[in-house]
Amino acid sequence: AARSKSLAEEIAAAQPDLIGLQEVALWRHGAMQLDQLGKPNATEVDYDFLATLLADLSQRGAGYEVLQIQEESDVEAPAFTGNPYTGTARDSQDVRLTVRDVILLRQGSGIQVADRGGAHYRQELPVDLAGVPFRFVRGYAWVEVTRGSYVLRYVSTHLESQNSDVAAAQADELLQALAGLTTQTTIIACDCNADPGSG
Repeated sequence: AARSKSLAEEIAAAQPDLIGLQEVALWRHGAMQLDQLGKPNATEVDYDFLATLLADLSQRGAGYEVLQIQEESDVEAPAFTGNPYTGTARDSQDVRLTVRDVILLRQGSGIQVADRGGAHYRQELPVDLAGVPFRFVRGYAWVEVTRGSYVLRYVSTHLESQNSDVAAAQADELLQALAGLTTQTTIIACDCNADPGSG
C-alpha cells in the first residue's frame, strides 16, 4: 500500500499518457490442498496491485484506464508460518501468485487505441515444486495508439530474472515479433533484468 501511494504521487505529478507496468501481482490464498500441489485454484484475494494503484491514482485526481492486461505466470504453493521440520508449522494455506503485465492510458490524453494484444514467450524457465514441474511464464502486452496522424506501438514486458540466457532468448523473441510491424515507432517499457555483466 505504501509503495502504491508513492507510485501514484509520482504518476499524478508527471501525468504520462501511457504507463507500462510489470509484475502487477494478484495475491490470493485458500485452503491447503496437498493432493492438488501446484494447481492454481485459491480464490480469496489478499492483494491486487492493479486495483490498489488505480484507486490511489483516482484519489489524486489522476484518472487512468486499463488498455491491456497480459496474464503471465499463475502459480500456487503451500505456505505456513513457523518451521515444519521442528513441528512448529502453523497457519497453513495455499498461496497463489498471478503475475501480469499491464498498460495504462491517461484519461483525457486524446490518444485513440487502434489495436492491442499480448503473447507469451516460448522460452521459459522450468520450475520444480516437490517433484511437480510447472511453467513459469513470461510475456508481453502491447497497444497500438494514435494521436492525429501519429502512430505508436507501446510494449510492456518483463524478462526472466533468474536466468540471463532465457532472458536474452525472450528479448530476441520480442524483437523478432516486432520486426515485421508496419508501425514506424515502437517504445518498449521493460523490466529487463539485465546488467553489463549478463548475457
